[in-house]
Amino acid sequence: MEFYELQQIVEANSRRAIQALTDWIAELTHNIEGLTTVENQAQEERVELRRATIGIANLLRSLDSDRMVGGWK
Repeated sequence: MEFYELQQIVEANSRRAIQALTDWIAELTHNIEGLTTVENQAQEERVELRRATIGIANLLRSLDSDRMVGGWK
């Protein structure tokens, strides 16, 4: 095998390796963005759940107060 042929093979393999790494990085970046989106959605849902829980607690406290004032023990 001549030097030129060997050089062509090495360059072709290098290009393939670089392309594979580039594709892998792009996929990894996409997955990280997807995880960030999921984390943000989960945070929003936790906030909504917290608000709903506080609302229910306030409603129950209000109902309990009404019973105590009206003499319904």
